[in-house]
Amino acid sequence: MSDATPVQPPATGRSGRDVAAEYAQRLRTECERAWQAGEALPRLASGAVNKTLLAQRCGFPRRVFATNPGALEVLREWD
Repeated sequence: MSDATPVQPPATGRSGRDVAAEYAQRLRTECERAWQAGEALPRLASGAVNKTLLAQRCGFPRRVFATNPGALEVLREWD
């Protein structure tokens, strides 16, 4: 059984900025949840953050880390 949240598409009719802000907030919420639970962010064997698993937990596509500067900033803050 997986603890990943299914990818939740943004509501139609919303601007790209609104969607980007929502995804960054989802990431911040997941990082805060993990910190409060005493959990580390998911990591690859190399020690880098496992962005695929983290995106699944947040319910957004992995490509958000390549296209959303706000999400990257949140990741830098919590890494």
